[in-house]
Amino acid sequence: MKLSIKLFICISLLTLWGCANRSVVVTPFKAVSIELPTRIAFTADPTASGKFDELVIKIAQNYGAEVISSPTDGNHKIPNVDLVMSYSDRWYWDLYNHLKTFDLNIFDAKTGDLLIQGRWLNTPGYMKYYDDAVTNVVTDTLERLIPKRNAPAPKPESTK
Repeated sequence: MKLSIKLFICISLLTLWGCANRSVVVTPFKAVSIELPTRIAFTADPTASGKFDELVIKIAQNYGAEVISSPTDGNHKIPNVDLVMSYSDRWYWDLYNHLKTFDLNIFDAKTGDLLIQGRWLNTPGYMKYYDDAVTNVVTDTLERLIPKRNAPAPKPESTK
């Protein structure tokens, strides 16, 4: 009896850990800070589902960026913009579709170099709330790159 209770508690805790784990990894490739206002070209990755296009664009706009659509030709050097942003998502089929991974890539539009990448990996027990996972990736990635619009002003130094 005690063994079955302990086993039930362990399984429950592991399931809850999997549901709560954000598994967001942000990898900066170059140390840059983008000044506002920012123009971002959004390019749809040909392998992406397109399910999160509107969400990704809306989050970037919340950072004060002007987001424009750009052709999907693999070119990350685009004139008159500061950044190029694209994502890819991978799905797998069980009884219904599950998001397996979500990758957000942000490139320097002048050089075409990859600046930063955000990635979310599905964890055991995480079966839904994919919009939340994508929001976490985009937000965490942009916070590293673009200063917040409403960041608190620095405190003045004491003159004593």
